[in-house]
Amino acid sequence: MNEVYIPNNMNIARRMTGIIMLIIGVALIIALYYVKIRSQTANQEVRRLERLVVEEENAIRVLQAEIAFLENPDRLSNLSNIYLSLQPISAKNIISIDEIVNEFPLREAKVD
Repeated sequence: MNEVYIPNNMNIARRMTGIIMLIIGVALIIALYYVKIRSQTANQEVRRLERLVVEEENAIRVLQAEIAFLENPDRLSNLSNIYLSLQPISAKNIISIDEIVNEFPLREAKVD
């Protein structure tokens, strides 16, 4: 008779400990799965945002190139010559302040 007598309460305590450990293990597995899924989702979001940033940077570079082309002084000068036909101001087109008053007299205000 080498068997050791274990009271009934001891068996119940071992079973309860085993059940509690199992519940804790399942809870840890669920928590680990949740954290894994959240981290994968966050990584996907980071990659998506990085792609958007690269696309926006490319769009900015294209717009800067377009602005540089549109603001090119030679191009603007050619367009000015073609569409505006502007000429330099000659001395005969300049008048003094006294001549402005004579040329464009003030009108009397209408009183109603």
